[in-house]
Amino acid sequence: MAILITIIVIVVLAAAAVTAWWSGKRRLRAAFGPELDTVAQDYGSTRQVDRELRRRKKEHDALQLTPISAEDQAYYATTWEHLQGEFLDDPSLSLNSAERLVATVLKARGYPGEDEQEQLALLSVEHAGALADYRAAQQTNRRAVEDPTSIPTEELRQAILSYYTLFNELIADPGAQPDAPAEGAVSSRTSNSQEATR
Repeated sequence: MAILITIIVIVVLAAAAVTAWWSGKRRLRAAFGPELDTVAQDYGSTRQVDRELRRRKKEHDALQLTPISAEDQAYYATTWEHLQGEFLDDPSLSLNSAERLVATVLKARGYPGEDEQEQLALLSVEHAGALADYRAAQQTNRRAVEDPTSIPTEELRQAILSYYTLFNELIADPGAQPDAPAEGAVSSRTSNSQEATR
């Protein structure tokens, strides 16, 4: 009888361990949201994808991220308003300024900046939802630097919104819900510019 009870206990514990493992795996994958597709494209096999997600989480947890102080939040918000105001006169300059401002905030928060791909990987742990659009904004900015006249104003406006989404998440207090992207403000300021380009 004692042997049967021992076997039952072992089976129950093993089942609980497997369930916990699968649950943890699902939670980890869900936390990366849309970034999971990007990782899957880069790494291929499920095992490699899971290994990379765990690596990112471990590396991110080792970072000493610093919240942005209220004073610095106000400074960065004012800086953002200024560069957004420049959009009408020079959209590509405004976009480039947004790229630099996000880079400044990333450094202030404590994200390493030596390796851009690793920085994006670490950002994906907490900011996966904003990352695909941020990457697209960076691509648009690079193209705008090479040839500012080749990018439609609407694409530049979308890139500014993408920068704003990540910027706003980064300066928000940890655990706080960041403001919604200021699409109305950007679109109203750029509508005249869009009309001029038609």
